[in-house]
Amino acid sequence: MYIYGGKDEHGNTVSDLYMINANAAPYTPHLVLSGYQSNASTHMVLLKSQHFCEAVCGKLLVFGRYLSHHHHQTNPEAAAYGLWMLDLDTLEWQRQGCSANFDVGGWNYFTVISESMVPTNDDPKVVVNNLFFLGNTDPFRPQGYDHFRDAWVINAETLGLYDIPPPHFSHEFAQLLNNPELSDFVIVPSSGPELHVHQVILITRWPHFRNIYRSGMIEAQERRMEILEPYETVLALIKYLYSDRLDDDVSWQVVCQVLVVANMYCLNRLKKLCCERLYRQHMSVESCGLIFEKAILAEEAGLKMLALDFMFRNYGSILKSDVLLNMPAAVRQAFMEQVPDEASLQVIRRSCRLCPPPSLYSQSSLAGAVPNEKSPS
Repeated sequence: MYIYGGKDEHGNTVSDLYMINANAAPYTPHLVLSGYQSNASTHMVLLKSQHFCEAVCGKLLVFGRYLSHHHHQTNPEAAAYGLWMLDLDTLEWQRQGCSANFDVGGWNYFTVISESMVPTNDDPKVVVNNLFFLGNTDPFRPQGYDHFRDAWVINAETLGLYDIPPPHFSHEFAQLLNNPELSDFVIVPSSGPELHVHQVILITRWPHFRNIYRSGMIEAQERRMEILEPYETVLALIKYLYSDRLDDDVSWQVVCQVLVVANMYCLNRLKKLCCERLYRQHMSVESCGLIFEKAILAEEAGLKMLALDFMFRNYGSILKSDVLLNMPAAVRQAFMEQVPDEASLQVIRRSCRLCPPPSLYSQSSLAGAVPNEKSPS
């Protein structure tokens, strides 16, 4: 249990973070991060006690009204709503760019709603978290009690928060893969060598293969199946089925292909592993175009918005490269549709940066398509 903020013994607002181990008595609070340390590194001051916090995916999300240090003494009215994220491993705060969504009106409640994807018998339950806000978007409210009229929902995956269950299959089974002496089935990729596999593992782990086996199709009779994907993609897929893991040495191009294949075969956990890997380790000017394309094909809205956000924040490098030219026409059109008509390039000296207007973050736009803004350190 995490306890954030509140009042000290003198009635002053504090932003200390405490943790209680709810699995072991006595339930003693332990200081994790003092408000003095937090404020010194982030230049944020919590306004009174108007905040809510939730812990999800190893992060602490705190939403409320904040003052900056330079406004704390001079203008207490200059407060704004903000969403901050604390990495519970590194204890580093990061302000989220979606705060512009709350510039108008009053926002009085925040929580996280978890939604399970359609489970299969082979995949552990995969959860998608949504950030849920309640408030009133009217700039002037004649009724002071009308606090919960409007709702705002942000997909947590657009902030890079992927809730992926741990592996539940032994890694040692991967040693059995591609052993002709012990295998009883052959997978034939579109290129490269054949893969010798075990029916019992694929039947247990792969709904598509189980349907083929039960239906008595010719592949089940001949114990041989062709997959119209390159060898590297098929190998990564089969290794996942054997080990419940995505190998660390798989290239980002192959991860992009595996993402689409996982969507085709309804392997939800593998999809999320691919999304998180691409966002955490492989998002770059070179890769963002293909990631954006494959996210659309795999129906991964969170990864799509993360790639779009990266392209907006690195628009100068994107224009100077061939990223847009290499996109298929339909994907390039999908990218252009996300660029608002009012967007402009603000030239400062000899550097350019993309300055999307506030309307990009308006309530009519897709929530979460905003850059994360790192707090000063």
